[in-house]
Amino acid sequence: MSELTFTDDSNSFEYPSFKETGWLYLKIRNGVIEEYDYEGGSVFWLIEYGCMEYVVEQETDLLKSDGDWLIEEITCHFDKGDGWATDDDMDWYFGNIREAVPEEKM
Repeated sequence: MSELTFTDDSNSFEYPSFKETGWLYLKIRNGVIEEYDYEGGSVFWLIEYGCMEYVVEQETDLLKSDGDWLIEEITCHFDKGDGWATDDDMDWYFGNIREAVPEEKM
């Protein structure tokens, strides 16, 4: 899959790769993600597609417990659909899930 690039007269932006491993910090209060921070292309797309909360809820029990959490080693597998009979398919995989230490909290 080729990388997407946006160019205009003033600047250029290269979209990150689905293959880039990342991490996601979540501040959860009363079952709601109040704040988050991230790094990595796979997590960029998790947020860009608007499915972060859904995937976190499906893959973990974090929304059931308040706290500051760090999900590490997040990867994504992306299959491009043909635009007609098949849809794009994305599967996210979470590595280590742990409580954030004080230095990592927002």
